[in-house]
Amino acid sequence: MQKLRIGVIGAGGIAKKRTIPGILKSEHATVTALMGPHEDTLERVAKEILSAGGPSVKLYTDAEALVSSPDVDAVYIASPVYAHLEQARLCAKYHKHVLLEKPLGLSVEEAEEMVRLCRKAGLHASTAFMMRFGTIHQQLKQLIEDGRFGTIISARAQQVFWYPEDPKAWRQFKALGGGGALMDVSVHNIDLIEYLVGSKTAQITGFTETRTFSYDSDDTSHVLIRLANGTVAYIDGSFSEHTPLKGSLLEIYGTKGTVIVRGSIGQADAGEAEGYLVTENGREPLDLKTDFTDLYTKEVESFALSVLKDEPEEVPIEQGLWIQKVSRAAYRAQEEERVITVE
Repeated sequence: MQKLRIGVIGAGGIAKKRTIPGILKSEHATVTALMGPHEDTLERVAKEILSAGGPSVKLYTDAEALVSSPDVDAVYIASPVYAHLEQARLCAKYHKHVLLEKPLGLSVEEAEEMVRLCRKAGLHASTAFMMRFGTIHQQLKQLIEDGRFGTIISARAQQVFWYPEDPKAWRQFKALGGGGALMDVSVHNIDLIEYLVGSKTAQITGFTETRTFSYDSDDTSHVLIRLANGTVAYIDGSFSEHTPLKGSLLEIYGTKGTVIVRGSIGQADAGEAEGYLVTENGREPLDLKTDFTDLYTKEVESFALSVLKDEPEEVPIEQGLWIQKVSRAAYRAQEEERVITVE
């Protein structure tokens, strides 16, 4: 089977550190082009690709030049959020499949336009919710689907870290990133809880504020969601707290089992799980495999195969739109001091 040729827009940050290395380990995808505003950065990343055994790539400082290239089949958009809509428009114009980082846009309206454009153009389009591909997460998903945890009553997902003020950090400015801790961190975990439990958010409330720093995006987000199946989940994400011992926290509580996982939420496929399932013989320790791989390779493989086989995306762009609606409802809940129904 041929490899999907991917052009990367936004070749710094997460693309450089995680997604491009993930692509290079992929069986069904390769990198053929990079785009960014700084030529020195592009040249440095291109050299790193070559030193890792990857191909020689073409470099662009103009997004349209990359997207229109005949050497590009699909585009991974990892630029600051304010640029996503225009770049998605280019993908639709030149009929290039697209893998989009979250949040999709600065607003729900922007996200809706991206979905409309991509689907009208007949593109395969996915949202980069890579935490779904964690080894422990996928095992828990299967156990929950199989009924081993019984009815899921409650859950928690926590990811916090220290992100001090930096005038170059676009995530700290609403006009550039659309929001702070909620949009950058908690959206992953809202999606993860929905994925694990197999149900959509129905209601949301909480506190999403700027408490510690002076930048205008929220630096702390604590939300409570009620899924359509009745599960209640607490999701806390923060730019103004120090990482807990052993990293993030994921908890699932059901009528037939309990699990607490530390360190599985993040940019690496990792984690330590402790839990049990209730059987006829009493409580049996939960035994999860820990043969970790690469979240980003799994994400890219999923996207590439959806294109190459012309099959539905595992994480469709519509899920990114949905989580953006949930996020907007969280901000409204804070502003109006009430529970919001998500529609």
